[in-house]
Amino acid sequence: MKNNKTMRDVADLAQVSKTTVSRYINGHTERMSAKTQQKIEETILAIGYRVNSHAQSLAQKRTFLIGMVVADMTNMFSSLLFNGADEIAHDKNYQIILMTSSNSINREEQQINKLLDMRVDGIILQPINKDATQYNYLKSNGTHTIIVDRSIKPSIWPEVLTDNYKYSHIMTEYIYRKGYKKILVISEQVDDNNSRISRIKAAQDVALKQNIDFDIIEMHHDMKDSDIYDLLMEKTNLLQDKVAIYVIKGDLLLKIVKILISFDISFPEQLGIAAFDDWVISELINPPITTIRQDATTMGKIAVSNLIEMIEHDIYPQQQTNISSELIIKRSL
Repeated sequence: MKNNKTMRDVADLAQVSKTTVSRYINGHTERMSAKTQQKIEETILAIGYRVNSHAQSLAQKRTFLIGMVVADMTNMFSSLLFNGADEIAHDKNYQIILMTSSNSINREEQQINKLLDMRVDGIILQPINKDATQYNYLKSNGTHTIIVDRSIKPSIWPEVLTDNYKYSHIMTEYIYRKGYKKILVISEQVDDNNSRISRIKAAQDVALKQNIDFDIIEMHHDMKDSDIYDLLMEKTNLLQDKVAIYVIKGDLLLKIVKILISFDISFPEQLGIAAFDDWVISELINPPITTIRQDATTMGKIAVSNLIEMIEHDIYPQQQTNISSELIIKRSL
């Protein structure tokens, strides 16, 4: 049975004005006493009043929708990013529409255009391409946008990032101090991904500075475990060299560990392993893996908080906000 209770019904039963109820519903409670807020909340719950979000959107010329486009929905980073953003959005009465580009620049554009058709108030974007000109269609639309995780050049929107170069440099310096003579980076295809480029560049710079060998394996989706094993054997001189594998994406870590275990390769005895990781699964592996731990949840919270400030108050944050990461030292090196 449809509930036809109105804002006027709430006001009459709570013995306040309709304007006061409207201010409460829209979060404008700065000058409202706690007693009045409680009375309105209890009345809304008692009669089952539901806000007409469409009417609210028309009245305020906003949809209270935020679009989020991530590169890979299966990546734990995306889940943590969304959870952080959704916590803040919920508190501010916004709803997040989560979409994935599946690491495709064409699908990314399609998803963004769908969000624009929905008249979202703003977009949080984990971009596929590092070239800002690829996003001119979004820039020209004028929709408030925040970039997360991967920077674009030139910078045209505020960005919430990890300092990938800094923390990758910290990791590879630590690998060097542990006595390894070679760093073998394992990555997905680098392409135009600025995060991967920065992480790899840091490892290369440390290797050059400390006069140790550097090499890289770029993973392809069609590579078999046996193909990867053959490459590992080739690039570690059949495990004769003191090599540390540095996996620069968290969800690749499990795949590499699985291959090492299946081919009976022990770490750190036969080679070291470390990762740029986003989640605690690395601590459940035996032995636990030394990682750089990103704070994707905080990144999501900051991104949506900044975006709402832009939407509601036209207040723009600093052009780049770096979220701290941490070197977690375990027994894998």
